[in-house]
Amino acid sequence: MKKVIFMMLACIGLLFASCKGKGNSVEDIDASKLDNTVEKCWKITYSLQGHSASSYLWATEQVAVLAMQYALDQAGMGSYKYSEVSASDKDSCEDKNED
Repeated sequence: MKKVIFMMLACIGLLFASCKGKGNSVEDIDASKLDNTVEKCWKITYSLQGHSASSYLWATEQVAVLAMQYALDQAGMGSYKYSEVSASDKDSCEDKNED
């Protein structure tokens, strides 16, 4: 499921022509310094040229950031933001995604 979500977000990015965003970017985060033990629900938002798409991912913060960095590397454009959201387990987190 995680791969599908990030592949979709990467494909959205490829549909538009743009330069990389400036400012605080997940590209600048050192993922090795992030938590890699506690899984949480993360709201991931991909933005490009005023358009955005969000999805929810159950993972550690380190895994979430590494996935966003990989997707940005593949797409070469756009930006990601993420924030922790309340969910008790993987299923309740993934239920937040629109099908």
